[in-house]
Amino acid sequence: MRVGFIISKRVGGAVLRNRIKRTIREMLRTDEGVLSVRADILFVLRKTVDGIDFKCLKKELKSDLSLFSNK
Repeated sequence: MRVGFIISKRVGGAVLRNRIKRTIREMLRTDEGVLSVRADILFVLRKTVDGIDFKCLKKELKSDLSLFSNK
């Protein structure tokens, strides 16, 4: 699986944008069900992602990626 990110400067500074990208990459790496997905995924991140907590983000990511599962 290949993952790309589009994240605007409106979200925040480079430190915040990189932290968000690292968090999403780590979620993808640690979730075994996601690794079976064979797709190119592009995340378009909006300003609203800044205040979201880790658990909520992981839940949303898991539900979105379940659409691509091979089950």
